[in-house]
Amino acid sequence: MRKTLVLATLLAISGLSATATPGITQSRQKPRPASPTAPAQPGVVLPSGRGSQASLEYRQVERAGRDIARAREDSYRVSYLARQVSSSQANELLPIAQQIMERAESNFRGGQYFEASEQAKAAAAIYDAAENLYEGELGYVVGKKGPSGPSRSYIEAPQRAQERIARTEAEIQYYRSNDNTVRQLLDRAKMLVANAATPAANASAIPVTNTYNFAYLAQNRAADRLLRAAMHLIAAERGF
Repeated sequence: MRKTLVLATLLAISGLSATATPGITQSRQKPRPASPTAPAQPGVVLPSGRGSQASLEYRQVERAGRDIARAREDSYRVSYLARQVSSSQANELLPIAQQIMERAESNFRGGQYFEASEQAKAAAAIYDAAENLYEGELGYVVGKKGPSGPSRSYIEAPQRAQERIARTEAEIQYYRSNDNTVRQLLDRAKMLVANAATPAANASAIPVTNTYNFAYLAQNRAADRLLRAAMHLIAAERGF
């Protein structure tokens, strides 16, 4: 099923359809909602020939298509959640993620598969951050199997966010990143960490399922995800 999804993404980005491609059979999966696509542009030419170079390029195409497909799935999920709960901070992240997705799809069409893959991962991380902020308003984790309590990644988020702020700042300086979105994500992450409600002094004695404590964890995890997105964009900018 994953291979079918990746193939569908490749065809959608390149402006082709499964029915018009010889040898491609229709998937028996239920049709997904149509995703917004950029204006029609020249199709993607998959690498041909033999040898390690063609094999490497094909893997890059497949990886980029898979990352874009995952980011699209995240966008559907978070868009649905946005209609159920209100969070101005989360709402502000959605257009940023969409802009990065458009850059990823454009690079994919242009044959810049590594950049497309990293940008798609960045968009997915921002959607994840938005979801965390919506979860902070709800007071629980929105899991695939239903609401649940915070996992280890939530509990460790305050420490991880602080560590990743330092690492992101170091990478920006070392690689001399000129991507304004990277700095924007860093600033937003810092703001989330600074404004996160500090747990009570006796928080260790209070269950993390407490709404007050969960909001603190969710906000820090959102910051961590924004910093992950920034680092993916830095990787896309430097090309490795």
